[in-house]
Amino acid sequence: MTQQALDYNATLIERFDITPRLAIFRVKPDEADYPFAAGQYSVLGLKRCEKRLGEADPEEDDGRDPQQMIRRPYSICSGTQQHELEFYVSMLSGGELTPRLFQLRPGARLFLGPQARGFLTLENIPTDTNLLMVATGTGLGPYISMLRTHAYQFPADRICRSGRRGTGRRGLGANGCRDRDPGRLPPSADLYR
Repeated sequence: MTQQALDYNATLIERFDITPRLAIFRVKPDEADYPFAAGQYSVLGLKRCEKRLGEADPEEDDGRDPQQMIRRPYSICSGTQQHELEFYVSMLSGGELTPRLFQLRPGARLFLGPQARGFLTLENIPTDTNLLMVATGTGLGPYISMLRTHAYQFPADRICRSGRRGTGRRGLGANGCRDRDPGRLPPSADLYR
């Protein structure tokens, strides 16, 4: 078994480009069980030797080990009942990791942190409490995970969306979510339309 096979422990199942610089990455861990709480994050990584997106800023050859793993934290956007993990990733032209991530296609292998982390969860929030979630861009990720996981616990008439209709901008698309079945929430891609 190659060193790469030992280091990479997940597969990119699907990638949906929302814009040229924002994408949803659906990742399947090699291990069947990857527990997390809605709102937590994990780490994605690729080796320095992996190709970079052509449009990215050139990277200086600074003599670092090409087998070095570049790792960054990303919020998990999936509901806890989903079998694959979704991440919203914004491409940074001068970044070390995102130009490599944006070069990946379905079937590609990558590193996934061994466990989810973070405390931005609804664990200690009573279900009868009003909760305002405000975010933009990839910051929507934890809230999407929370909606997918916890929507069934809250009265449906209390889940609403805020977005700019008619301006060409995309907003969170949970508007009119009247169904308490979290599996009936729209797919991630629809949340950006």
